[in-house]
Amino acid sequence: MRSVVREWPVLLYRGTCPRCRLLSRAVVLASGLAVRRVANDTPEAAAIYARHGVAAGKLALVHRGRIRVDRRVFAAVWWVIAACWLARIPGLGGIIHRGRGRGEEVAA
Repeated sequence: MRSVVREWPVLLYRGTCPRCRLLSRAVVLASGLAVRRVANDTPEAAAIYARHGVAAGKLALVHRGRIRVDRRVFAAVWWVIAACWLARIPGLGGIIHRGRGRGEEVAA
């Protein structure tokens, strides 16, 4: 088992809401599959909420160690999508991510 560094943004959404599922899918597609969706009633979401000290069940966007909750997600998601697309351009990926942390190591 090898470890990889994951810097992908994570969108925590309400899995029981059909509109929330549809909108979260749209965000993932708009980001070029760079944003990862996690339903807020899963154990992974509970761990993320606990790590960041946010009340469980809220709409949240986690990226580069920061968490945005509720209405702030709507403004932040467009910046995250733009950063994901710019990071794909050769030469710009290092500029965008320089000095912003290295992400978290996970087992692959």
